[in-house]
Amino acid sequence: MDHATGDEIDEVVSSYTYRILQQIQEQIPETGFEFYSDAVLGFGFLVTAILAAKRMSSSRSQGGAETTVVTAFYSLILLTASLRTIWFIVPGTVWSTNYTPHAVMAFDSANPDWLMQFLEILLVGAGSLCLFSIFILILVYWADILKKYFYPGARRSKPMLTFWC
Repeated sequence: MDHATGDEIDEVVSSYTYRILQQIQEQIPETGFEFYSDAVLGFGFLVTAILAAKRMSSSRSQGGAETTVVTAFYSLILLTASLRTIWFIVPGTVWSTNYTPHAVMAFDSANPDWLMQFLEILLVGAGSLCLFSIFILILVYWADILKKYFYPGARRSKPMLTFWC
């Protein structure tokens, strides 16, 4: 009867552990619920983008003092909704083959997925910046409105100039 040495047992255990870790890191496709929820959210953002485009075009044709702010507001909503639509409509496995986050080196020829992950990060980041810009624009516009009502004779700055600075 052959008895295994301690080194042989360690080797078997480490190779078994390695195989288990590799299986965990294998691609786990989206579940049906995740796929449909992403599709519903993508469709919702698409509808929001269409409505923002219609409102933006109608506000531009009206004219008036607040037209620039309203147009900028709907432009930011259009941009945010469009970016989010792209992110939700494209399946998650296109951006990354792994479901769980993992370290990826840029310009790594052994891992060509880095480019799609980089594009996903840029897409999500740009969408978040646009979303935060909407809230900042609302704050600037409300500050201008409050200044107009609390200090009627005071000279006001232009809200869009404040927003861009």
